[in-house]
Amino acid sequence: MHPAKSVIFFTVVSGLGYGLLIWLGLYAGRGFALPPGWNTGVLVLAGALIVAGLVSSTLHLGHPERAWRAFSQWRTSWLSREGVMAVATFAPMAAWGLGWLTGSEAGWIGLAQTLAMLGAVAVLVCTAMIYASIKAVRDWHTGWTVASYLGLGLWTGGLLFLAVLDLTGRAAGTLLYLVAVAGIVAAVAKIGYRRRVLRTDRLDAAAATGLSGEVRLLEAPHSQKNFLMREMGFEIARRHADALRMWMVALLFAVPALTFSYLPLVAALAALAGCFVERWLFFAEARHAVMLYYGAARA
Repeated sequence: MHPAKSVIFFTVVSGLGYGLLIWLGLYAGRGFALPPGWNTGVLVLAGALIVAGLVSSTLHLGHPERAWRAFSQWRTSWLSREGVMAVATFAPMAAWGLGWLTGSEAGWIGLAQTLAMLGAVAVLVCTAMIYASIKAVRDWHTGWTVASYLGLGLWTGGLLFLAVLDLTGRAAGTLLYLVAVAGIVAAVAKIGYRRRVLRTDRLDAAAATGLSGEVRLLEAPHSQKNFLMREMGFEIARRHADALRMWMVALLFAVPALTFSYLPLVAALAALAGCFVERWLFFAEARHAVMLYYGAARA
C-alpha cells in the first residue's frame, strides 16, 4: 500500500494526542495536579495534536471539502465512526478544560474527564479498525492491528507526559511503571503483529481467479500505472525494509527504554520518530489482494 504522508502523520500525531489525553486524565484522576496553568496547557496541547492529525487526514482525499459527508456513514464505516467519535470527544475535553480554568470542583468535571478518556480510547480503536476491517489486506486483518495502535498511542503519549512531569518538576511515581507497562504492551503487540504477517498464508493468482493450477498474467491490463497500482501496488526492497525495521526498534523501544526514567524528553522524541518509521512500514509492506490481477505473485 502507498504510504501516504498525510495518513502517516494523522495516525501518529493524533495517536500521540489521544495518548497524552489519557495519561493526563489518569494523573488528574489520582488526585494529582500540575503547576497552575499546566493542566489546561497540556490539555490544549493534546487537543492541538489531535486537530493537527485530523486535519492532515483530509489532505489524502481527492475532495477534502467533502470530508464532512463521511459522518453520515457511521452505521457501516469505521472511518465515519472515527470521525463521529473524534468530534464527540471534543465536548467533554472542552468541559474538562473549562472546569480547570474556572477552578470548579463540581462533580461534572470528573465525569467530563472520564468521558474524554473513554472517547480517546474509542477513537484509537476506530482508527485501527479502519485498517483491521479490510479483508483484502491480510496483513492488517487481525486484532494485532488494534492492539498496536492502542499500545503505541499509550506508549508515545505516556512518554510525552513523563517529559511534561519532568519539565514541571513533578515526580512521576508509580506512573513511571505504568508507562513502562504501556511500552511492554506496545512491544508485544508489534511482535504479535509481525509474527502474524510472517505466518499468514498468502493468496496467489489461482486463488484470486478460482482456477486450479498455476495462473500467470498473459498481458498487463494497462499500458501505464493506474490509480489502483499507484495506491495499492507500492513495493519496498526487503533489505531496505529490514534496515528501517532495525531503526524502528531502536528508536521506538530501545532508546526510550534506556532513557525514559531520567531523560523523558529524549525518550519521547525518539519514540515519536520511531513511530513514524513504524507507521511507514505498516503501510509500505502491506499487500492488497487486488494486485494479484496486475501480476503480483502473492498478496
